[in-house]
Amino acid sequence: MKAALLAGCVGFLAHSFLDTQLYSLQLSTLFWILLGMTAAEDENMAQPR
Repeated sequence: MKAALLAGCVGFLAHSFLDTQLYSLQLSTLFWILLGMTAAEDENMAQPR
């Protein structure tokens, strides 16, 4: 799942090089939610079970 979240973030940022989608509040919120989910997944994987 972490690979899918990272791919989504990388794809979003790659598209941002060509378009100004980070100025859109809805798309910017979606990006930060994806980034937060990626960080939470990384933290979840670091904890022993």
